[in-house]
Amino acid sequence: MTNIHSLTKKVKGAILIQKYEKKNDAVISGIVGAAVGDAIGVPVEFQYRKQLSEKPVTGMRAHGTHNQPAGTWSDDTSMILATASALSGMELDPGRIATAFLNWRDHGAFSPDERVFDIGLTTNTALNRFKEGTDAVLCGGNHIEDNGNGSLMRILPVAFFLYNTESFEDRKQAVYDVSSITHRHLISKIACHFYVEFAIRLMRMKNKDIRTTAAIKQAYDHAAKIFRFHYEHDEEINKTFSKIFTGELSDCSVHIIRSGGYVVDSLEAALWCLLHTDSYETAVLTAVNLGHDTDTIGCITGGVAGIVYGINNIPMTWKKTLRRGDMVYGIAEDFAKTCQIL
Repeated sequence: MTNIHSLTKKVKGAILIQKYEKKNDAVISGIVGAAVGDAIGVPVEFQYRKQLSEKPVTGMRAHGTHNQPAGTWSDDTSMILATASALSGMELDPGRIATAFLNWRDHGAFSPDERVFDIGLTTNTALNRFKEGTDAVLCGGNHIEDNGNGSLMRILPVAFFLYNTESFEDRKQAVYDVSSITHRHLISKIACHFYVEFAIRLMRMKNKDIRTTAAIKQAYDHAAKIFRFHYEHDEEINKTFSKIFTGELSDCSVHIIRSGGYVVDSLEAALWCLLHTDSYETAVLTAVNLGHDTDTIGCITGGVAGIVYGINNIPMTWKKTLRRGDMVYGIAEDFAKTCQIL
């Protein structure tokens, strides 16, 4: 009986994947790409780079750090799905997004097992503030110590939502508002904004084959130039984001790339992986094998790599192993209708 049930699940999963692969939609590709990258990183979170160099991750694993089944995604993907769900068919309302986050944290919504096995301290504190009545955009931590990657890891749906918004300043404010729900410091908000602008630039390269490292570099250079100009008079911000804004990441060695929880390090790591690989698979595996915050680096790398290479180029075995694919694909499909990315 168990074997028949397992076989039925596999068949249904294969049919589900085939359905969405025909569309090859940027929104679905990005969200599934993020979820898969997250799931690959979950079992080895907090392992050192040296450990992983000796026994590198090559695909989905079970158990490990959080003792979860293979294909299990973390708070990163749960909050991406919560954000996408809150934005589907709606205006951008930080309060609605924060409410979705609470539904996840307190009731296990948007998670593969209806329970939360990991949540950042800054995020948890911010959601407590929201629950107590603080305005959503004022809930996030605003100290220098509050610049973990907890808003960067979930910001991808905002890029899709803002795709048709032409004003840089309007996009900036929207990203700042969504980041501020949990992370209100300027460094976190700028990191999120850069990631969103980079993703939008990739999607807008309609008449070019973006599945090349040259095209990725072109999109990165475009974003770096805009941000370098925008913050040219802010010495502190330029110093903080120097490797990103100057384009140094294109040529630097992996040895200077950090992969911990600091938001700037996480953004640098994800961009570096995209700039130095040529497929979804190699980008995500490179990201995860950097070590430390492997689920988040895998997630933010996988989200943009999904946009670049498309859902068809995410390894089939990884997609089949992804838990609760019905939820991930279903929320992504509903959200894609809202975004209307041509």
